[in-house]
Amino acid sequence: MIDGVNIFIAGQTGSGKSYLVKRAIDQAERLVVYLPKREDADYPGVYFDGLAGERETFLRFWSYSKGRADRFRLVYRPADKFDADEFDRLCRLVYACGDCVFVAEEIASYLSSRIFQSVGRYQGIKNLLTAGRTRGVTCYWVTQRCFGIPREVTSEARDAYLFRLQEPADLDYVQDRFGLESRLCVEKLGPYQHVHWTNTGKVEVGKA
Repeated sequence: MIDGVNIFIAGQTGSGKSYLVKRAIDQAERLVVYLPKREDADYPGVYFDGLAGERETFLRFWSYSKGRADRFRLVYRPADKFDADEFDRLCRLVYACGDCVFVAEEIASYLSSRIFQSVGRYQGIKNLLTAGRTRGVTCYWVTQRCFGIPREVTSEARDAYLFRLQEPADLDYVQDRFGLESRLCVEKLGPYQHVHWTNTGKVEVGKA
């Protein structure tokens, strides 16, 4: 089993972040996507919609796929994009499965500091962040806004891809977490450009 990694991706709508993720997961043979954004349907896989009452169908399909299939691509749309408990349940499944790629879109909707301050709750999220790599799970944590994302998320990231951000609070967050050089580069980004930060301190500008 290959060790997994945590990758943090942030940027305004239309900046190129989803395109980068979809390119990165193109060859993934075992893929799970958590997709609160209902208008987005570009991810490859079999779609299940919690709003349409398909949660139990998804769980049955999941149980079959993870146990019998070398390849699977599953996309789950939660009924309520703000429901951290629903996200935690899926994180538990992904962690138990192991050896896969997991994409969590729109994380600002359901990840907050209270989750990591809770004792005895949201253990699926915590385990996936801190120990998912030992299970061979590579996670993409994707958001439009940096501000408000718990430090526990970015502190576990090996890589961060920062696309265009304009709100002062977001830029302050980038500076606090990824350094002044990253902020200055983000402020100068053109269309579809991004700053690639690594936990070794390396900062580069690239294009999706």
